[in-house]
Amino acid sequence: MEQNNRLLKKSIHFNTLPMITTFTNPFSQAINLSTKLIRKALLLVGLLFGLIGSIYGENYIVNSTEDPGTGSGTTGSLRYCLTAANSAVGPHIISFSGLAAGSTITLGVDPLPEISTTMIIDATTALGWTANTVGITLDATENTSNQILNIVNVPNVEIYGLQIIGGLSTSFGILINGDNADGFKIGAINKRNFINRAANTTIKVISADNGFIQNNYLGCDVTGSFGYYGEPLTVPPNSGSGLWLTDGADGNTIGGAQSGQGNLIAGGTGLGILLGFNYDSTPGGLSGCSDNIFYGNRVGGLETLQFYYIAFWIDGNSDNNIIGGVEPGQANDLSYSSNGISDDGNGFQVIRIWSAEAQGNTIRGNIMTCGLGTGIGLLTPGANNDQPAPVISSFNSASNTLLGTSNTPGATIDVYLGSDCNGNQTDQIKSEAYLASTLVDANGNWSVDLSPFACLANNQLVTATATHPINGSTGPFSDGFLVSATVFGSGSPTASFTYLQINEYLVEFNNTSTPGCLYFWDFGAGITSTEVNPSHEFLFDNAWPVRLIVTNDCGSDTLDTVVVVIKTSIADIDASNLSISEQEGTLTIQCNNPFEKGTLLTLNNLSGQLIGSKMQATSNQNCMQLSTQQLSAGIYFINLQSSSNQVTLKWLKTSNY
Repeated sequence: MEQNNRLLKKSIHFNTLPMITTFTNPFSQAINLSTKLIRKALLLVGLLFGLIGSIYGENYIVNSTEDPGTGSGTTGSLRYCLTAANSAVGPHIISFSGLAAGSTITLGVDPLPEISTTMIIDATTALGWTANTVGITLDATENTSNQILNIVNVPNVEIYGLQIIGGLSTSFGILINGDNADGFKIGAINKRNFINRAANTTIKVISADNGFIQNNYLGCDVTGSFGYYGEPLTVPPNSGSGLWLTDGADGNTIGGAQSGQGNLIAGGTGLGILLGFNYDSTPGGLSGCSDNIFYGNRVGGLETLQFYYIAFWIDGNSDNNIIGGVEPGQANDLSYSSNGISDDGNGFQVIRIWSAEAQGNTIRGNIMTCGLGTGIGLLTPGANNDQPAPVISSFNSASNTLLGTSNTPGATIDVYLGSDCNGNQTDQIKSEAYLASTLVDANGNWSVDLSPFACLANNQLVTATATHPINGSTGPFSDGFLVSATVFGSGSPTASFTYLQINEYLVEFNNTSTPGCLYFWDFGAGITSTEVNPSHEFLFDNAWPVRLIVTNDCGSDTLDTVVVVIKTSIADIDASNLSISEQEGTLTIQCNNPFEKGTLLTLNNLSGQLIGSKMQATSNQNCMQLSTQQLSAGIYFINLQSSSNQVTLKWLKTSNY
């Protein structure tokens, strides 16, 4: 019954560019309710216990690096604190405020206690800890347990700031196991875990739903620059897999679109992320995992972090998972995967969808450079609904338009700059950068304007994928197509921009450079952007240096200037008896009652400089006007001062005349 219910649980994907929004089919939702109801009820109970635990829970403080060590009350070794927390009603906090950041707890041969009560294990509480560094190291090289931290059927467990170093007997760094182990959080923005040298998988999730795994370094050194796949057997190598979800682990978020949420998974001798596989001999098994989201992760990404096999393996009845997207921060970097030592007779793929029962999986926007084989491989008839690749048929160089066909009307076509890393023009082209999307018309035709990417795509291979408008399945990449684009506006570029302060310290930049194709912004402190018109939030009032480098086929130009940012506490409202309006280049300030004679009107820019001349109101005057013909769009301050009162209004000019 469980297998049938899971097979019936599909999602209907309606494509509204540039993203695909998922709606749950009410019929399948009703059927699946019978298999999920108990689990969700228990999660609710777990949340309720969380409220109760806020009254009865304890803060256990680890103050010893000894193992097993001793303790008393709420203070002692890690093993003592875990045992004590398990024996009392939670949730609890296991803090490390009794140890200095960077301390190492060398575990003995015995397994740590299973985590059977809701708790937060937070090594970022160690004295002197700073963001994204190791709080406490758990050295398990001598430990004989199969997993170091084992969450057993208990919800809402959180783990932050640990480095876990596995031993020769370690299969899993963290094991999250059970239908009731929902709502877990492993890592978060600035609160990274470092897990490496697990012989099987650094993190495995069995049956647990609605959890978050974010900002962790899995299988690499603490700098994130080297993976442990090449170590001798006397030193435990990195895992065969970085992350493994199986047996109905549904609705989990791996990474995230926000900066600092993505995980780095690196240096494995096997798979990056394994979704659904459980060695079940039943066709399709019961191993599938559905409705999980993978955003902003780096699986490999550098030659020193490469996997030897496959970045993603999707198996079992794993449906409606989302891998990447075309909005900022959603793409996963899967470069340097599948550089393999063995292709198991099925060739190499960056993303392998193995099972015919795995359907409705959406794959968009990801980077897949420098790996062997295909980008997306459907290895079994029926896998991902057999969604076919589109065909790129021609390129109109006069209009810089790419044209193609698809046998799926309404499908979303995503076009990519193709790359096989070696410059060879082969049918193994994968995605180096996402360019644009479009829809297939009723006749099976589609076209994409590549004018905004003319420099980028000139004399380059491009490729495309198609995503079904109903079931959400994405098919393989098309064959590569060589584009000879027309680079508009020949001649050396000139860098220029305007900017608008939106609120407090947030500034929007309007790129007015001509003729440009590629843009590089430097806002200082290592913060950069390659967007055409980026936004940036500055830290405080200042004249901030900003650099813009504009490049096209004829060269580049650099503009170094300052952006004046002033936090204003002036409300964006008029005084109760005042109104302002602008029409055809004239600003009108209207008062319900006549201005006091001699009321002074000034207009200033964000830097406080006077714009135009001062004006004074005459007797019985209730309207004053200023010419704004020569003003560029932006924020200005209207100041009205009489002998008895002063009003300052913030005015946003939205257009030029």
